[in-house]
Amino acid sequence: MIEETGMEGWQHHFQNVMADGEIWFGGEDYEGAREFFQEAFKLIPEPKYEYSESTQAIGALADCFYFLEDFKKARAALEDILICPGGAGNPFIRLRRGQVFHRLGDLEKARVELTTAYLNGGSDVFEGEAEYLNLISDVISELDEK
Repeated sequence: MIEETGMEGWQHHFQNVMADGEIWFGGEDYEGAREFFQEAFKLIPEPKYEYSESTQAIGALADCFYFLEDFKKARAALEDILICPGGAGNPFIRLRRGQVFHRLGDLEKARVELTTAYLNGGSDVFEGEAEYLNLISDVISELDEK
C-alpha cells in the first residue's frame, strides 16, 4: 500500500531501522549496527536488488564488516552492491571496495577501484583517506598532465 508520502509501509519501517543502525554505528558499535542493517535488508521485498534501499543497506553492512575488520564479508557485500541501483557508479562504494581489496592484499584490484572512485568523485571522496589516494598518485599525476 502506498501512503500519502508516496512510500510503502515497508519503506517507513526500513528508514526507521536504518536510522537505529546509524545511531549504533555512530557510537562505534559496529556489531550492533550490523544487526539493524541486516534487519532492514530483510524488509526489502523481492527482487531486493531492484530497490535503491538495497544499495543503502548493503553499503551500511559493508561498512560494518570493514570496521569489524572482517574484510572477506565486506568484499562479499561490496560484490552484491554492484548490481543494486547506483551501486556501481557510487564513488564512496568504489573507495570502500578499494580499501577492502587493499586490506586483503590484492593491490591490483585495489588500484582499479580507487581509480574508479577518483574518476567518479574526485579527490573529495578521499577526504581523510590520504593513504589510499597515495596508492593511485601515479594515475592522478598522469590524468593531471592531460
